[in-house]
Amino acid sequence: SWSAARRAPVVVCFLAAYLGVVVIWPYAPWRFLWAVWPVVLLLAAVGGWSSWQAMPTAAGRALVAGAVALVAGGMVRTEAHAFATRAWSAPALQAGAQITPLVAWVGRHTQPSDMVLAEGEQVISLFTGRRAAPTARFSAREYVVPRTVEASAAELHEMLTLVPARYVLPLAPVQLQAAGTLGGRVPGLRAIGALPRSTVYEVLR
Repeated sequence: SWSAARRAPVVVCFLAAYLGVVVIWPYAPWRFLWAVWPVVLLLAAVGGWSSWQAMPTAAGRALVAGAVALVAGGMVRTEAHAFATRAWSAPALQAGAQITPLVAWVGRHTQPSDMVLAEGEQVISLFTGRRAAPTARFSAREYVVPRTVEASAAELHEMLTLVPARYVLPLAPVQLQAAGTLGGRVPGLRAIGALPRSTVYEVLR
């Protein structure tokens, strides 16, 4: 609020700059908000208090108080449900379930000198010792404009040209569709196996 900007301009400017970086950062932004969540709540409280003081009538103040109570009640209910269900562990469990079959396949069926293209390449490289690279470049644009199969296929083909990969293991549906379109190109891909949430492709050069 304007009141917060007048009282703590440095804090408000820092928060604006931080959120600006988070928006353009090529990764899911939600985890980065936890670092400044107390500041966001504090500014929201200041905004609510300023709005309450600015209302000239009792009815207006009651309306502001009701809106604040509604938001606060919703937040408390959401946090209580998250605590009861241990919701903070869900992203890690989901990511682990997706990447585990890929890690297992790479560890069992590739040679130490092989390079693979895969989503979650950091985890694959860490647990298998294989060299790994992503199937596409990271960009914040995909949070505004969804990836298309055509664009993903072009990026994947570019990666195959630049990186001496032997296998490709896509995960996202659009990446799986993109990989399926590269069968007749050079370099191209040939499906050699199926995993619970992925398809294993061998690179043909």
